[in-house]
Amino acid sequence: MAKPTFDKLYNWIKKVIQKAMDIFMPDPQPAAEGEAYCTTDGMWRKTIFHGGMIFVGLLGYFIVHYIFVSVLRLGTVTIELAGDGEFSTFFTSGTYSLSWIEWLIYWITSLSISLTPAIRYLPFGRKFIGTLYCISVGYNTSFAYWSAAQKDIRIAIVTLLISLVLCAIPYVLFKYKHLVLPPVFAKIVYAAFWVLIMGGTIFGTLSSFPGIGPIADFFYKLYNLPGAGEFLLVTRIIIYFLFIFLCLDKILTYINDKVPKEFEWVASFNLIYTITLLINWCLTYVIMHIEEIVDGIYRVSNISG
Repeated sequence: MAKPTFDKLYNWIKKVIQKAMDIFMPDPQPAAEGEAYCTTDGMWRKTIFHGGMIFVGLLGYFIVHYIFVSVLRLGTVTIELAGDGEFSTFFTSGTYSLSWIEWLIYWITSLSISLTPAIRYLPFGRKFIGTLYCISVGYNTSFAYWSAAQKDIRIAIVTLLISLVLCAIPYVLFKYKHLVLPPVFAKIVYAAFWVLIMGGTIFGTLSSFPGIGPIADFFYKLYNLPGAGEFLLVTRIIIYFLFIFLCLDKILTYINDKVPKEFEWVASFNLIYTITLLINWCLTYVIMHIEEIVDGIYRVSNISG
């Protein structure tokens, strides 16, 4: 009796993982005869383009603020962004004085980021959706992390460099070690994604509603156990790091199978999308612990001196 039940559960989980892989990394048919197909040069050009759009967004925040506040001298609206606990305040907590146009841009870019995962594989507008996402990520990153970076800009720079090194490791292994991923690797990573990240998201959401029932109350208590939030945060970083391997593997598959050239936008965006998430959560971890990190660095430097 137990074995048929186990088999049904296993097959259901297998279908969910396969569906997730189809959604996040579609596997198209090879290009038709005479149709342009994916190339290494085209793939990296689009990856660099997406990275450039993030840089445009990073600078855009400061340029927009300078124009509307310093040049046009529009009145500012001050909003205090804060929450009740450390996990609700680490992202954008602080006091922000921006013009109403800047606030409007911020909410538009936030909406763009939140909707991108659901619409980036529509059969139209891939390049425009990806471009809008990258600019929005850059803009909101400057908005969210500038106040924290001002405490000690060196911490932000070092964290960014460490994050970029993490992103480069899979590339080096593929490029110079000719890494080939076993089929089970993708299934393990996707299973971890759905269980830990999606489960963690549901877990965190339920923890915001204590007292609405025994299940929500259980999650609320579990989420507030010492180290639970840090565990989920570090787990996100690890899973997105592993996802970069899958993204690079998919890029190679598209190139080797000569799939239609339009999928260069899909694969390159998927890589940049994953990299931005990894860097975001690395920065988030540092910001949450910035006081301890800065104190530790100063303590070590004083001992060395």
